[in-house]
Amino acid sequence: MHGINEGAAALRAVLAKGQADDIVMPFAENAPYIIEILKQIVHTSSYNKYFIKVLSCCEQYCKSLQNSQTSSIRLSQRETEVLALTAEGLSREEIAKHLVVSAGTVKTHLQNIYQKLEANGKISAIRIAKMHGLI
Repeated sequence: MHGINEGAAALRAVLAKGQADDIVMPFAENAPYIIEILKQIVHTSSYNKYFIKVLSCCEQYCKSLQNSQTSSIRLSQRETEVLALTAEGLSREEIAKHLVVSAGTVKTHLQNIYQKLEANGKISAIRIAKMHGLI
């Protein structure tokens, strides 16, 4: 997706198709990727029972996923600090200055974080960490 608005428009279109047959599970199974946009759609749309049902299932799925995987993901205290500062929007250099380490050390921490979370970048690492209550 190119942005939030495009993502919301695409999700809205798919929800409309799913609503015809009361399809929920494909949305729940993809909840970690769509839940923030889905929340935006639910909060900015006029009352739609189906959208609310899908959001509720997505929230339950994420909670269940978090409970089943929380114990398997462990970040060090420093990795948690680096990821939290990354989530705040700080650059590697800014994080390095804040933590009094080199930018290379921050890069290494980020690589370790991505590996532990099985993430392919900052955005997915932040999303996964939030979903698991790590940050």
